[in-house]
Amino acid sequence: MAPQPRKGQIGGSRAHSALAFIVCRRSRRKRSNDLIDTQGVLELPSLLHATLTDLSTAVSDRQVSSTALTTAYLTRIAEVNNYFRAVIETNPDALSIAGALDEEQRTRGRRSPLHGIPVLLKDTIFTGDKMEATAGSTVLLGARPAHEARLVTRLRDGGALILSKANKSEWGTFRATAGASAWSARGGLSMGAYCKDMRPSGSSSGSTVAIALGLTAACIGGETDGSIIWPASRAGIVGIKPTLGLVSTDGDSRSRRNDDTYASACSGGTDLTGLRIGLPSSSLLQNNDAPLLHAFEDPLGLLHSHGGATIIRDANFACQGEYNQQDKLSKGAQRALRAGCFQNDIKHHLDNLAVNPHSIKDIDDIIRLTETDRREEYPRRGIDLFELASSVDTAGPEFHAALKQNARFAGEGSIPGTLRTHRLDLIAAPAMFGATGSLACRSGLPVVTVPLGKHPKGSTPTTRWNSGGPDKVVDIAPGVPFGIIFTGGARTERTLLRVAYAFEQMTRVREMLVVYNPPKIDLSDVLA
Repeated sequence: MAPQPRKGQIGGSRAHSALAFIVCRRSRRKRSNDLIDTQGVLELPSLLHATLTDLSTAVSDRQVSSTALTTAYLTRIAEVNNYFRAVIETNPDALSIAGALDEEQRTRGRRSPLHGIPVLLKDTIFTGDKMEATAGSTVLLGARPAHEARLVTRLRDGGALILSKANKSEWGTFRATAGASAWSARGGLSMGAYCKDMRPSGSSSGSTVAIALGLTAACIGGETDGSIIWPASRAGIVGIKPTLGLVSTDGDSRSRRNDDTYASACSGGTDLTGLRIGLPSSSLLQNNDAPLLHAFEDPLGLLHSHGGATIIRDANFACQGEYNQQDKLSKGAQRALRAGCFQNDIKHHLDNLAVNPHSIKDIDDIIRLTETDRREEYPRRGIDLFELASSVDTAGPEFHAALKQNARFAGEGSIPGTLRTHRLDLIAAPAMFGATGSLACRSGLPVVTVPLGKHPKGSTPTTRWNSGGPDKVVDIAPGVPFGIIFTGGARTERTLLRVAYAFEQMTRVREMLVVYNPPKIDLSDVLA
């Protein structure tokens, strides 16, 4: 039986999908462009380095108003977005909302630490205001569910200001096999933050780039299998994917029913005595990225020598061999699974639209509109995965073979079994290589990524065709970051964040990162 979709969402298999959070940068030291008062006391950092706590404290202490903060972010977006294409649209009512929140704080106090803080959401999350939620496509322009995402309502209840929507890989990269990553018809091709023409990864490309550039105080994206973790790693920030089901994804226009959750990213006690951290060594054997492997080995020793954690090597996954061979199914079972889940979820979302201006009924209507709207750049950008979703048989053997394989990837041969066998609290691995992140997705387990290092000076720049498509982008170059991930059992977010924070404080990688062509406008300009 095919996985059943939930109300208000589109996408593939919801079993492993989650909300992901991109908050602002955490570890930092005083910098020359921080705002200083006349006594030389640190008041507020530059928006490029500000933490969410910095900004919340500044608004609470009335050092800066929500209106000034919102003005600064909108000005920064306008300054650099034509190149980076991180933001797909801004809230036309942002400044009036900020003014109302300032007045409320003055007369009634703050609702929460998020009161008056501008946040950015991925362009799949319906906000019930004048902004769209289209999964990056022109096809869904004007379409509106009956109610906004539950998460958005909770943010508003806490006084957060929904500032803008982030660009993303159109349809979560499910439109076509080639050329889909970090590109959408509405937003164009997002660029990474650390060198010219840098590939940011996806699908939450705009979300992570916006944080790296200081275009918002916090961001919420979506995570199925790497959608936040990979681009957060390349943006040099922290990404958090919670346990599947911990945060409601109701009201998301492109979440996969069986595996999507929301995720966040952020830039940002170190005593880990008693914790056991496993390393799945066999999953690293095929990695030839020497700077990454070197950076991965050295800091783990710090968790032992400075944090007191026990490092368990060769904590390997029993399913590693089968996982390595799954590419043989890429044109069969696994693609059939993704297509079938997308087919189910897209129909559910369309059936539950309160406003459907193009009278879209199914995936065939989406194909027709994509082929005829020049903004979708068809046939330069293909639709082969749409076509597969239109024809796949969710009762067929390939679909069910992939369901069974995913169940094995979530079971005793995967992360849950490895945690039990080696009596581990968590597992660590490079963010964009090996099986760990993907297996955590199949198991619905939480993941946190933290900056690990950057490619050194003298690294030979390498370019590639983006996802095999028509755009040539830079993959590796001096200064491009990479990250480490930590994953554990269900609802172990507290432990993961504790270890991630300790790792970040011990390594302080973010202080080494240099953003390419950042915005020049800052809070000091607005306050002046």
